[in-house]
Amino acid sequence: MHGNDGRVPYIWRIFDHPSLSRSLVYRGFLRDDTQQAFFDELFALDFRRSLFQEVYHGQSAGLRGGSSNNFFRCDVRFYTDGMIDCEVARARHGYVHLPIPEGREVLEGLLHHHMEHLTDGVRRSIVSRLVYFPHHENA
Repeated sequence: MHGNDGRVPYIWRIFDHPSLSRSLVYRGFLRDDTQQAFFDELFALDFRRSLFQEVYHGQSAGLRGGSSNNFFRCDVRFYTDGMIDCEVARARHGYVHLPIPEGREVLEGLLHHHMEHLTDGVRRSIVSRLVYFPHHENA
């Protein structure tokens, strides 16, 4: 997705404009096939787009999903630099005081238990892009 000179194309810079970013992120513009494959797999696992997800600098797409026990909510964010992070928080009705898992651990668990059909190369590529939340502070 980079030009021949290594610079980020103009289309990715529009995500920095605050008035456009929320609607663009809601639509979801993914950097490459690896991000698209992971996005599609999470969508198949009932993760959904959300207008209420907080949008961070450099974010190009996002999904929101709950845990199987509905005690946690996961906000998965895809960034223009190819990285992926996940913020885990208690769900509104998640009043039980359980330890909140790390977002990367949640995504690796989903990848391991629900996405076995992906090739090893795609799974390795996805894991290499997972960062500990919040990635936007490193951007």
